[in-house]
Amino acid sequence: MKAERYTAREVSRTVRVASGILAIMCSTASLVRTGWTIERATHDLWTVLALAGMILGCIALGCSIRCYRREHPRKIDLTSLLAAVLGVTATLALISTHADVDLGSLPAWVSAGGALFTAGGVLVALQSYRSTRRADLEDQANQVRLLRVLWHRSGIEKGKQRWQTEFQNRSDKPLYNIVIHGFRASVEENATSVLMRPISIKYLDDDPRRRHPVKMADTKYRPELATGESWRTVWEADDADTSAPSHHYTAIWYSVLDANGRYWNIADNYEPTKIPRSERPLH
Repeated sequence: MKAERYTAREVSRTVRVASGILAIMCSTASLVRTGWTIERATHDLWTVLALAGMILGCIALGCSIRCYRREHPRKIDLTSLLAAVLGVTATLALISTHADVDLGSLPAWVSAGGALFTAGGVLVALQSYRSTRRADLEDQANQVRLLRVLWHRSGIEKGKQRWQTEFQNRSDKPLYNIVIHGFRASVEENATSVLMRPISIKYLDDDPRRRHPVKMADTKYRPELATGESWRTVWEADDADTSAPSHHYTAIWYSVLDANGRYWNIADNYEPTKIPRSERPLH
């Protein structure tokens, strides 16, 4: 059944494309024969039908391009190029078949066509360069994508809720200079996330019977995280914080230096953003 539906969809698409191309070709030929003008298009039936066929053909091809873009959302460049070609073709067909238009000499058309193809080649080359840069940047971020970051509640101490963050290096190379710029969590149900501060628990006495835990401020910085290692940090609500939530992140915001010396910014585990050399932190 699925194969039948897929075949029917392909047949429908092929029919739309073929009908659109035939409609534009036949309409163009008819407009050439009639030598249409704006005045004739208001009272001559054949001219009206030819123009209607041109419009319907463009609609059929436009619908096919739109369906293709919906099924292949990543091929924006190809669908944009097809839409541009369709628009230019329809415009040239209408202009060249108009009775009052001087089509000029063959050398003029050759020069115009050469300029048009040159401009198209430049645009295609520019788009190809941008696509290559984008793909190269995505490949560069592969190691940082393998840095897994988790956060969860770790209990309540003296009425204060504590959270824990964990960084896991799942890549085959070490990561460096991991800095947590900010971490926010909900300490109350249905409440706005508040800024958390890192803490560590120290014991001042070696005697287990007299050991008293002392809460101290911890660091948000890890100089190196080797392959397969994890880095855990305990967090507690910062009562002194009165600032509004930063627009840079909702839960966590951190930066990291990969094994190839590239700095990356990551907010809420979204795609890494490369930090330019001039904006890199000094450690």
